[in-house]
Amino acid sequence: KRHIAQGLVRDEQGRVLLCQLVYKQDWDLPGGVVEVNEAPHLAVAREVEEELGLTIPAGPLVLTDWLPPWGGWDDALCLVFDGGVAEE
Repeated sequence: KRHIAQGLVRDEQGRVLLCQLVYKQDWDLPGGVVEVNEAPHLAVAREVEEELGLTIPAGPLVLTDWLPPWGGWDDALCLVFDGGVAEE
């Protein structure tokens, strides 16, 4: 099963950090595909650093969701971790 790990990062006003993705029109939480034998909480920290240049360790798991097949990908399990409050 494919796994997606994402981070829920907020600012001091409670606004949620979203990323404009190049491969689809939707805005989404930062994160990405968990690699083989990679822990999901480490995957989201890696993806956030790769995508945004931010070092944000994953906090507790706050949401689990199922994603249907999309764009040639099989369905996936999405794991959203608390990324805490980032300073502006």
